Amino acid sequence: MISRKFLFLALTALLLAVLIGLALQGRKQEAARAAVSSRPVEPVRVAPSTATRVVRPTDLDILETKLGESAASVLIRLRNRGGVTYRDPGLELVFQGRAGQMLGRQAVKLAAALVPSQTATLEETLQQAIPRGTVRVRAEVLYADIGP
Repeated sequence: MISRKFLFLALTALLLAVLIGLALQGRKQEAARAAVSSRPVEPVRVAPSTATRVVRPTDLDILETKLGESAASVLIRLRNRGGVTYRDPGLELVFQGRAGQMLGRQAVKLAAALVPSQTATLEETLQQAIPRGTVRVRAEVLYADIGP
């Protein structure tokens, strides 16, 4: 009868032979794969450039805001003190009555390019009507896109 010791050694040798065979087979497959393509192909896609949005730009000043000629328009004078061109600034308009109370507010996006060191006067027709009793309008820059 075969001793336990001999059986254990035979099974261990068989297991070792299988592991070494698998390792050699894996090496051969890797070498064959590397020979087919010497370097891996990496797909590269170029994303289209988009505008960068600046929240509350400090170098974009509102020089003057006043009610326009028509019932739903506002005249806005902006100055760009910075070194970049701003496009399509977003403003918040606050409408005030005689005693300074707030009558309403409205967000608008101006379709304009503001070149560095220049002043632009824009008349914006509003989507909503100006509240009754408005005598003064105040504006604040919410954001602007940086772009050519």
